[in-house]
Amino acid sequence: MIAATRKQFEQQLSQKDEDIAKREQGTRDKEKPFDARRALSMIKSPTQVAAVNPSERTRVIEEESKKAKLAAAT
Repeated sequence: MIAATRKQFEQQLSQKDEDIAKREQGTRDKEKPFDARRALSMIKSPTQVAAVNPSERTRVIEEESKKAKLAAAT
């Protein structure tokens, strides 16, 4: 009797784990497109960063000046 109950409990627990895994995978599959869009929306150009942070703006200006000077020299 105890062995049968234990086996039944283990089967129910295993089934529950499988159901949860399927549900989690379905949720992950649904979220993939949103994650990709979120990642793309978080990419910022140097000018966008510079607009938010004045010290970053100075750094970007210096970098762009160096690039322009190198381009003019070649």
